[in-house]
Amino acid sequence: MELLGLPTSPEGWAATSAIDPLPAAAQWLDLRMAGTELVIGFELPVFLMRFLADRGIPFLDIAIDAVRFGRDLFFSARTNDPVLEGALALNEVEEEILRIDAALLRASAVRHAGRTVGDPALRVAVFFGQTCVDRALVHGGALAKPSDFIAPIAEMAKGYDLLLVRPHPFEPDRAELEQLLANIPNARMSLASSYALLACENVHEVISLSSSLVVEVGYFGKPATALVLPDTADPKLVASGICSRSYRLDTGFLSADFWHGRRAALPTVPHMLRQSLGIA
Repeated sequence: MELLGLPTSPEGWAATSAIDPLPAAAQWLDLRMAGTELVIGFELPVFLMRFLADRGIPFLDIAIDAVRFGRDLFFSARTNDPVLEGALALNEVEEEILRIDAALLRASAVRHAGRTVGDPALRVAVFFGQTCVDRALVHGGALAKPSDFIAPIAEMAKGYDLLLVRPHPFEPDRAELEQLLANIPNARMSLASSYALLACENVHEVISLSSSLVVEVGYFGKPATALVLPDTADPKLVASGICSRSYRLDTGFLSADFWHGRRAALPTVPHMLRQSLGIA
């Protein structure tokens, strides 16, 4: 970070997505990448993907996929190598599996939490909060905040009787969301299950800066508005050849058979990733 000329802070980390390495940093990386045949990383910084692509070094960038409601968690992976991309494309999780899981979850949520939020006549939208430091919030090299978007959120809220504001369960600081409540007359805090809210018949839209729920809500048949395009999801990364699109993978990804075209012989092990991370 010192060689990049950035502070060792969340703000410095976010800024790495919008810079080209300074000469000293590039030299440091070149020395350590000499002879490298493959780089495997978790949520690789944008500047590092560019650096590797410029030097023709193959990489595999891994993350936890945005869809979290399935029978297990999934990986998301992308690469700049056509051979590796072929393996990713061959083994991508089928959309039909996600649609079945969403239908099962929706039925369970309706059974336990009810079909509507309050009066069925109410037209409701939900704003989903995120953790304050989140790769998905990095846009233009800076961390986006809900308070940056009070005006457009308030304008969207006018089309509804109620805007529910749902905090992220892992983010104790609600100061940013409190600003939404203070500035939007029909906004109310909700601690209801996120998926129960998606299943409610009178919830008509999901709004967020860039929460994974914006992706997930499509499987519940509702529209979503994302206010932030993360730097790591910029279509220019794919268009310029820096990396492939992201592919959704199950835990078969951890097996050598996955990479050798023998995927069909592998049994699936449900909940493997959930159990290893202790996440339900």
